[in-house]
Amino acid sequence: MHQSKLGFDEGMLFVMPYSGFHRFWMKNTPISLDLIFIGEDLKIKGIIERTIPESNEPLGIDEPSRYVLEVRAGFAQRFGIKEGDEVKFLKIEVQK
Repeated sequence: MHQSKLGFDEGMLFVMPYSGFHRFWMKNTPISLDLIFIGEDLKIKGIIERTIPESNEPLGIDEPSRYVLEVRAGFAQRFGIKEGDEVKFLKIEVQK
């Protein structure tokens, strides 16, 4: 929130305490983001691309996720990231 710029090599990883149907909104976020939802199995469960800045609309997918990665809008398309891709966390210990 309140970030006016974000580099292509920057983002925020949300580590949820449990898998579930997590929802996000863009309130107080003046830039567009891609939201990448990742399951317990470390596979991408869904992507919401190019969110609408400052929107209060809840954003989520219809499948449980444990992690959500927020990155600059266009990141997923630019790097060919898609649903089903496997994710590897480097220097982050994941507890299952």
